[in-house]
Amino acid sequence: MSDYNVIAGLKIKYLSADPSNPEDGQVWYNSASGNLRVSNVESPSGAGAWASGGSLPAVNNGGAGAGSQTAALGFGSRTGPQASATYEYNGSSWTSGGALNNPQGNNNGAGTQTAGLSFGGGPSGSATNKTEEYDGSSWTNVNNMGFTKTLAAGAGTQTSALCATGYSNGTKAQDYDGTNWTTISDVGTSRYNIGAAAGTNTAFVMFGGNSGSTATEEWNGSAWSNGGAMNTGRSMYNGGTGTQTSALAIAGDGPGNPDSNKVEQYDGSSWSDVASLATGRRSIFAGSSSTTAGIAMGGRVGGSDQSITEEWTVPQATGTGTISVD
Repeated sequence: MSDYNVIAGLKIKYLSADPSNPEDGQVWYNSASGNLRVSNVESPSGAGAWASGGSLPAVNNGGAGAGSQTAALGFGSRTGPQASATYEYNGSSWTSGGALNNPQGNNNGAGTQTAGLSFGGGPSGSATNKTEEYDGSSWTNVNNMGFTKTLAAGAGTQTSALCATGYSNGTKAQDYDGTNWTTISDVGTSRYNIGAAAGTNTAFVMFGGNSGSTATEEWNGSAWSNGGAMNTGRSMYNGGTGTQTSALAIAGDGPGNPDSNKVEQYDGSSWSDVASLATGRRSIFAGSSSTTAGIAMGGRVGGSDQSITEEWTVPQATGTGTISVD
């Protein structure tokens, strides 16, 4: 991609056709189509697929995830000494990071590898309101949630997160602004074991839940509404990535479908099946705000915790695209 020095001074030209050899990042107006156009735009060029990544340093289930496919963060666990552990991923291998101050399992995660957020969960199946922020090397206790939460839905960034539902206070929801948690409207349906969500505190989506729920609910910053139902009901999973209009629901456990490898993609209104995980499991944790480059790690198969990492990639092609102007 050209830097500013290459494209500086190039004006938005008024052209009757797309130029044959535009500079990377160049913008022009195509008078024939009536569109603003830009060069070097990535778009999907094929179906997504899962591939094996580097194994976690230790088996883990029921922790939380954040970050991206090449800079992921995993922290907490339902079992063992991993309840306070933090692991960092560089796209090929995991290393240990700073330990949580409060050992957690069934917690939620948000943010990036260098600006992470852990909230809710608790040791040995209990529920807490603890919140911690990660700076890339250590965790700091910050203001607690107003409600205890475990097995809840949560997502967002370190300065814009949301937590809803859960085994405790199942209809309650709160958002986080980087300093304080604020109570928002109750969700429509109380449920737990949901653990999968995507988006921010103004554009949030959560899906699934106990008893193999197929329900989807969306938050627009002021109200909850129902979204399209998943094709496969599932619970006991933390596998949600993406945004409110482009999310992945990964693995889980549902009626007649234990330790599922099923993956579905949401487009803001409906779900469609996409390529399955190589290893079906529940209680995974996932990272990434992208549905073209995601990551799913850990989990449980039967009675055994896992150290598996799988990476989701949708191939991309570079070409010329249209700029939407509202």
